[in-house]
Amino acid sequence: MHNTDTAQLADIQEHILDSINDSVLLIDKDHKILFANRAAAEIFGTGERPVTKRCHEFLARMASPCHEDSSFKACPFKKILQTGKYT
Repeated sequence: MHNTDTAQLADIQEHILDSINDSVLLIDKDHKILFANRAAAEIFGTGERPVTKRCHEFLARMASPCHEDSSFKACPFKKILQTGKYT
């Protein structure tokens, strides 16, 4: 696949994900947000895509990961990593 084809495919994928009214986030194992669709920015009230932020900064407005904060009992992202399921 040529770079042009790859770029076009990425644009199409982003357009499709932006058309979804639910929040879609792609988060790596280090909690860094790699992609967020338009709805994520709207639902969480920031108005901007949180790419380069960590999920705890964007979703919970916390400086450190949820599982490091004793007042926050359950990190949803950590649970997804452990179980492979969102509950």
